[in-house]
Amino acid sequence: MDMVTSTHAIVTYSWGDFKHDARKVLLQYFDAMLYLANWGTRRLIFRFPKSVIDHNSIRPYCREDFLSLDLDGSYCTLEFSLDDEEGDCDWVEGEGNALGNLGNAYAALGEARKAIEFYEKHMDIAREIGDRRGEGAALGNLGVALYGLGEKEQGVEQMKQALMIFEAIESPSAEDARDKLKEWMVL
Repeated sequence: MDMVTSTHAIVTYSWGDFKHDARKVLLQYFDAMLYLANWGTRRLIFRFPKSVIDHNSIRPYCREDFLSLDLDGSYCTLEFSLDDEEGDCDWVEGEGNALGNLGNAYAALGEARKAIEFYEKHMDIAREIGDRRGEGAALGNLGVALYGLGEKEQGVEQMKQALMIFEAIESPSAEDARDKLKEWMVL
C-alpha cells in the first residue's frame, strides 16, 4: 500500500527497482529517506542545509563503500548504504553494520561519545559472529573517534588493531588504516 503525505511517503513495489531517483525525491520533498529492499540494498539518506553542518569535517569519515557526502545546490546529503546481495539471510551481521553506520551518523553530527557507543556495539556483534572485516571497521572507527576526542593513545591502539585485522584478511581498508596512522605520525 502506497501512502504519501506532506510528512512521509511509503512506497511498496514488486519485481523491479524504485522507479525514481531516490536522491532527487529526497532533495525535493524530504529531510530523510530510508530505502530497504529484500535483496539486500539498504540506504539511509539525510538532507541538511549546507549552512548547518561543516561538510569538510565529515569528509574524513566518508568511504565510498558505505558512507558518502554530496553537495547538491543549497543542501548536503549524507548517505549510508549497504549492498548485500545475500539479502536478509545475514541479519545479525547486517545489524552490526547498521550499528556501525549509526555510529558514523553520530560522528558526522559531532556526537563522538554517542558514536563510540554504536561502534562498540558493532564491534561486539562482529566478534560474536566472527566478522573480521566488521571488527576491523568498528576498531578503526573507534580509533578515529577516540583520537578526535583527545584520547590519542587509545585511538592509536584501536587503529593499530584495525590495521592488524585488515592486513590479516588482506582487506583494502588496511591502506586507509595505515594512512590514518601516518597522519597521526605513528607510522
